[in-house]
Order: sequence, then C-alpha cells, then structure tokens
Amino acid sequence: MYYVVIKLLNNTSDKKVHSDNFAYWICESIVVWDPKPEQVSVKRLMIYSLIPIVSIYAMWRIQKFWKITLILIPFAIVDRLLTAAMTQNPSSEIGPLDFISLFFLGISVIVTVLLVKHYAGKYNEKIMNGKFK
Repeated sequence: MYYVVIKLLNNTSDKKVHSDNFAYWICESIVVWDPKPEQVSVKRLMIYSLIPIVSIYAMWRIQKFWKITLILIPFAIVDRLLTAAMTQNPSSEIGPLDFISLFFLGISVIVTVLLVKHYAGKYNEKIMNGKFK
C-alpha cells in the first residue's frame, strides 16, 4: 500500500528510488528538525524563556535545547532531594515545602533566561560572521 501511495505522490516509474520508503518520505517532507539559520530577536527569546513551556521553543530556536536542559537538571534534582528530605521530617510544615519548590522554579527560570540571552547573542554572531554550518 505504501508503494502505491508513494508512486502516486512521486509520479515515478516502476523502478524503486530512495524516496519510495514511506518513513523517509515523511521525514523528508514534513519533519523539520533545525530552524532556518537567520538572526533571532534576543529580547523576544528572553520573554519566551520566562514561560516554562514556551521556553522549549526559545531553546530550540537557538539550537541549544539539550545543553540548557542538561544545565537545568541539577536544579531539579536538588529541588526534589530537598523536598523529599523535608517530607521525611514530621515536624516540618507545608510552608517551607512550597517555598523550596517556588525558589528552585524561580532559579531555573532566571538561569534559563540568562542562558538563552547568552546563547542567542552567540547564535546571532555566528550568523553575522558566516560561521553557521
């Protein structure tokens, strides 16, 4: 069935070509992994990085998603360890738990904004100097 769909879409002859593979065709046609290499607005990406879900786009746009994510993982680990330690202590109140979680959320948002600002500037320099791959 896939061969028939590809053949109709490609309008090729009976010989098999590399694009007859349906998965290859999907990846080639629809999936875009890297953004266009053009300058980005640093201020706009900093605003995007303030919102936790939209910060994923900001990190992807400057192609530093994995690097920034790996930098932020220790903050999440420390937050979870401190929260677990506080819940094991029966004399602790719920207030400090909320404070710890909000503190580390704030720290991770601030670090994300600063890292996006830094890497967006470097990204723009690479584009302007023509050193972008």
